[in-house]
Amino acid sequence: GIRIHQTDFALFKDNVIYDTFGYAIGTEDGNENGNILDHNYAANVDGSGKRPEGSDRFNGISFFSENPMISMRNNVGAGGARRSYFGIVMPGGTGIQTFWNRDGTTRQQNRQNSTLTEFNNNEDYGANIGLDLWRIFSPLGTSYIANYRSWNNQGGLFIIYPIWNVIFVNYTGRCSHLSGWQGLGFYSWDYLQSNVIIDNADIRGCDLGLDPGVVMKDPFTVKNSYFANNTKAIGF
Repeated sequence: GIRIHQTDFALFKDNVIYDTFGYAIGTEDGNENGNILDHNYAANVDGSGKRPEGSDRFNGISFFSENPMISMRNNVGAGGARRSYFGIVMPGGTGIQTFWNRDGTTRQQNRQNSTLTEFNNNEDYGANIGLDLWRIFSPLGTSYIANYRSWNNQGGLFIIYPIWNVIFVNYTGRCSHLSGWQGLGFYSWDYLQSNVIIDNADIRGCDLGLDPGVVMKDPFTVKNSYFANNTKAIGF
């Protein structure tokens, strides 16, 4: 695939990546910023299937970033991603690194105080997990997941680690009836969710449509949404 290494403010557009290992397009060191992934297609991405942490960068993820300072828009993943189609990971610890600015100067920034630059109009088909978010929490602003569509996956939107100040707008999820889990539309295990809004979601065909987890702080808001699932629409 395409590994983005020590590269900033670059455009990766109109690429087709097929039958690769690790990830199709992704960052490497975590201090890359300002890059744009626009209108790319990835299929049959193989990998370890492990959680994207530590030194494992061979998970089988179609589009991957080590921090939220990236734009992902109009991308499609289909068939074969071992872990997930879209992975956005905020590493643990303080995450303070040196980042380049457009004018050639540098800055010291804590990645944990960064919002997601852009995630809009992305789509995936038929994998284990559609979207894997890890530690997207910024006290300084709001991150938006907009117009995301996940079709025929075991888990449509799967949040592993804490998220704060995140708004999901126009999320469409359809679970696979062949899934061993019977499908999870929105699932966060037992990790902290703080100030999360789900607006205009349409989740159908899952065993459980929405499970925000057992650890919530501040409002967790669901509005203007439709659920048609097998066991229950919303579970706590």
